[in-house]
Amino acid sequence: MTTNTDIKQITDQLLALVAGQDSAIERARTATEVLEALGTKGELQAALTAARQDAVLEMRDKDNASHGDVAKALGISRSRAQQIAEGRSKGTTKPRTRSVTTTSYGSFYNHAKALNPESYVADALTEYGDDYDVDGLVAAFREAIDAQLPDGVVLAGDEFLGPAYAADRDWDPALNDEDGHLDIATLVEKVDFWALAAKFDKTGA
Repeated sequence: MTTNTDIKQITDQLLALVAGQDSAIERARTATEVLEALGTKGELQAALTAARQDAVLEMRDKDNASHGDVAKALGISRSRAQQIAEGRSKGTTKPRTRSVTTTSYGSFYNHAKALNPESYVADALTEYGDDYDVDGLVAAFREAIDAQLPDGVVLAGDEFLGPAYAADRDWDPALNDEDGHLDIATLVEKVDFWALAAKFDKTGA
C-alpha cells in the first residue's frame, strides 16, 4: 500500500531529477517527459508543471528563446509552448502571473534631442510660453507619447523603459529601426505637437 510518505518521497525524487539537469532546456524536457509518462494528477502534477514553467521562463529570459524556439526544443506546438510559459493547462485561458524584466531604452534626450518633455515644450514655445497652459501641455504631451509607444514600453520620468528580453517584445517589427531596435524617435515625431499645443493656448488665437 502506498502511503503519503511514499508519495512525498517519489515527488521529491522526481523534482530532484528535473532540478538536476544541466540546462533550462533539459529541465523543461525532463519535466515534460515525466508528466507525459506518469499522466499524474494532484500535487505532483502541480509541482512538475511549475518546475517546467520555471525552466521555460528561464529559456526565454536568459536565452532570449521565443515561443517557437521553446516549441522546437520540446517537440510541441508553439501555442502549447506559450501556454506553458503562461502557466496554463491545455484548453485553459487563465495565466499564471509573472513579472516582465525591464531595461532602459534610452533617455528622452537620446530620442527627442531635449532633456525631457518639459524642456521640449519650453524650447518649442520659446518666448510665447506665457500664452500657454504649460503644465497642461506637458502632461498631454507625455500622454500622447505614451499612446504612440507599444504595449510594455513607457516614458518614466526622462527615460524610456521596456522589456529586457526579446521574448517579451511582441510589437510589430515594422516599429523597429534598421538595427532592430524600437524606433522611439520616429514614434515621438508622430505626435502632432502644435495641434496639441493649440488646445492649451490661453490667448484663444
